[in-house]
Amino acid sequence: EKLGMATALCLIDDDLACEPYSMPQQLLIPSSHGLKLLDICPFFEDDSEIADSDDAANDFRQQQRKRTNSINSSLVSDSDSDSTTTAPHHLRTMRPTLRRKWRNAKKALHLSSTKQQQVRIVRSRSDVSDALVSEESKAETNPCKVQFEDPTWWQYLPSLKCIGLACLLSDGDIEADHRRRKSDSITSFESSSAAQQPQTALDSCVLSLVRHIGVFPQRPQLQSLAQCIGFSDKPNSHGSKGDLSVYTEANRFYVVSSRLLSKRLALDRHALGLEDARRWGYLNRDAVCIVIQDHRSNGYHLLTVGHPSVVAELCTDTWHGEKSTISPLSAIDRKAILDTSNNWCLSDLDVIAFSYAPVPYTLEQRIIGNTALAAMRHPNKLLGSTLPAVQEVPSYFTAYLVDNRSLADLDVPISKDSGCAEWSLVNNQIFLGMSGSLVSPREEIDYILGQLTTAGVRFVYFSPRNMRRTKELASQMGIDVAWNCAISLRSLDNGQEDPHRMISAYADWDVNARLPHGIIDVKRHLSEVDNVPLLVSLFTDATEETTTDMVNIFREYHDTVIAVGLSHLSSNQGPFGAADIAIGVDVLLPRNIKPSSADDLQNGELPILSRGKSSKRQISQAADIADPFLHYNEVEFVSLIASNNCVFSLKGPSSMEHLPSIIAVGRAALDASSSGALFVLNAGLSLAFLSLLCPCTVSTCVPYIPTLGAMIYLLILIPLIGLSMAWTDAQGDSMSEIPPKNDDTIVFGRDDGKRLYTHMVIRAFFPAMGSHFMYLIPLGELLLAFEPDYLKMNCPDVNLENANWTHVIRCPSLKFYSGKVRLWSGSLLLSQMAFCVIFASAGFVYRTRSLGEEPPWRNIVWLFTSSATLGATVLYLILSMDGGVASTQVARNLPYYYYIISVIFPLLWLFLGEFLKKIDRGYEKRACMLRRLQFETRLGMWSPK
Repeated sequence: EKLGMATALCLIDDDLACEPYSMPQQLLIPSSHGLKLLDICPFFEDDSEIADSDDAANDFRQQQRKRTNSINSSLVSDSDSDSTTTAPHHLRTMRPTLRRKWRNAKKALHLSSTKQQQVRIVRSRSDVSDALVSEESKAETNPCKVQFEDPTWWQYLPSLKCIGLACLLSDGDIEADHRRRKSDSITSFESSSAAQQPQTALDSCVLSLVRHIGVFPQRPQLQSLAQCIGFSDKPNSHGSKGDLSVYTEANRFYVVSSRLLSKRLALDRHALGLEDARRWGYLNRDAVCIVIQDHRSNGYHLLTVGHPSVVAELCTDTWHGEKSTISPLSAIDRKAILDTSNNWCLSDLDVIAFSYAPVPYTLEQRIIGNTALAAMRHPNKLLGSTLPAVQEVPSYFTAYLVDNRSLADLDVPISKDSGCAEWSLVNNQIFLGMSGSLVSPREEIDYILGQLTTAGVRFVYFSPRNMRRTKELASQMGIDVAWNCAISLRSLDNGQEDPHRMISAYADWDVNARLPHGIIDVKRHLSEVDNVPLLVSLFTDATEETTTDMVNIFREYHDTVIAVGLSHLSSNQGPFGAADIAIGVDVLLPRNIKPSSADDLQNGELPILSRGKSSKRQISQAADIADPFLHYNEVEFVSLIASNNCVFSLKGPSSMEHLPSIIAVGRAALDASSSGALFVLNAGLSLAFLSLLCPCTVSTCVPYIPTLGAMIYLLILIPLIGLSMAWTDAQGDSMSEIPPKNDDTIVFGRDDGKRLYTHMVIRAFFPAMGSHFMYLIPLGELLLAFEPDYLKMNCPDVNLENANWTHVIRCPSLKFYSGKVRLWSGSLLLSQMAFCVIFASAGFVYRTRSLGEEPPWRNIVWLFTSSATLGATVLYLILSMDGGVASTQVARNLPYYYYIISVIFPLLWLFLGEFLKKIDRGYEKRACMLRRLQFETRLGMWSPK
């Protein structure tokens, strides 16, 4: 019942709304004319995907009126002040054709990946190992594959080469880091101030702590950007490692800025970006400096990937690739880079900067010495080591460089610290560019939002981040970000302004709309102003308490709420318990994989790998978590405890695409059960009218209703047909109708109750009245055939030779008659009404649809049950006549027109019910149109009061 009446679906977790990876959006590189912005879009095969219909183009224009541009809007109108200025190239907007390409490419990739996932699931029934996906198929369905929008991007290829190589090398140590953690080897860590000193017990503790809190994030957007530029790590003519075959990594330095760490710790959790929130609680590497050796020239090169502020401090020059010139990094350009980075961060982009420097000959000996030291400390060469050989662990040198300078000491160059020789290797670099990647919503969200909007279920997204960071994601999800678009659940003091509110060029995002801030203001707004907070689809700055309170408010105002969230988070217990229906999504445990043998368990642990990584069992639903090893039973136990309020438990984020189907099944079940219940009431009311009309009969012999027949009718026939209607499929437009609110005070609309009761009485009364009319014919005819002596003795006025049933039924002496004819006529009376009710049940299968629109025989269970009950009624009628002995004689003595009327009456009452359904359908259609108007409006019902 709650599924069928659901009016709001609340998504309460970011991980369910967003993909686990970012998509490159823009690339900023220096040029001779200033900073050049290159837009990036998803890869598409040919230009045929550009051609869309005119309707799609019109829809896009309407969406553009409602939404701001995805990335450049942050540079144009997302500023907190009107004095903010940007470079001219920041004012470019993306073309509508590329937006359509973006959608078409994502849909095509999603469909192809879905088909391959279905193939893998089917194959896993016979052998899980057969479900391994080749690298070629992964590449074909890579959702991160992108390309440059500008067709002349190749002019900047000299600048892009180093960026592509840095992207390809930046994540190369992740697998090695996981293996080091697993093997517990003490390698590749050197303090920046004691690189040449022997390792002590304290250093080992520091090493273990760093490995424990250190995060090793995979960034597929960097690999996508490298492939977009033209690099590949697949085997080619250069070697088995592709374009990396000619390079050997010698040193790797991780720069950690304590200043940025303190800033992140002091940052409000609502101001965190999505990527920052995923890495929250770990020690982030603010920059990665990689020293590689080129075998073709035997020279060393330094490539850096990291936070823009850290990379900019390490750079003194910029590279103009189109003219192959190097110029100093001026203060204006440095400020423009940092301002652009801040604007991109406010739009929730993951910003990464790149730099390069050729290693001088004077420092090559330092690099060679570091490499030799790392080789000596390789786990396979440790003296007395009992660990197994780890051939995969590289022997390059790794060091953590910690920048402990305060804000007052930023003007002091790091290279002047003579105690840190590694800093001299990473300073004085050349700035190459900066990329911005955006986390896109899951493909399932677009489908769910479209289906729920059509079905009249309001999609509500609770985001823990502030408005400015949530706006772009909400826009891509399809949520309106214009008028009355979002409410912040973070309470503000009197007179306090929200520094994170979104100000656009057209109107203030929430101030001009007079939307409240915080739960208290929301309640006050609903009671004093209007119901606009109930029409909003985006709530920002959400916490467990505020989300629970908002769900309770929805229910208080008669919404039936479905809450969807991660099943393993204990913070979701509040919203799950407050909602009418809770659905948990399990993203930690693989689908259909359980440890069942010693091969599955390795020391009590089952590998649960993050998306995009290969394992012994490649499954379609990989977990989006950072820790590569978790105990299966522990995770399962935690998920079961946290999701104890959940009615359903879905496996994997992609299973959310079944939510509209679940709601459709709920609506079908509700409609079917309502139709069945209405039929049971109508059939029971018919029997009541049949009993009530017995004293009102035309005949002097009051009809006798067999007790056994009435019990069979009430306890067997009616329940069987009513239950069979529960198997009725959904109506064709069930997911396009708006469900009514769950308001107990408004049971019926205007005159709806009177109309419903009137139609029910009509549909129940006429079968009973017709059955009483049919009772008169067998009573008179059977008395003439089987009781002639009784008529001669008690009814002398009746001429038996020329009499018919009309002359017999008014005989006064029949009021005392209780012979077998009276019993047989009563059985015929009850059977006739049963026939009428069974035929009339065809009009109850689809309560408001005609037989032509929705044929009732689509419900096979009902068709079989109706046929069986018809046969059972005939069998009961035969057995009720002296055990079937007199049934043949009774059938012969009934006139032919009795059988004709017995067929006409059930059909007549069926068509009477169809006429009443047509009237009900008109009222229902008007009510649906009103509910659709109320659902699609963005103005309150009493706006303002």
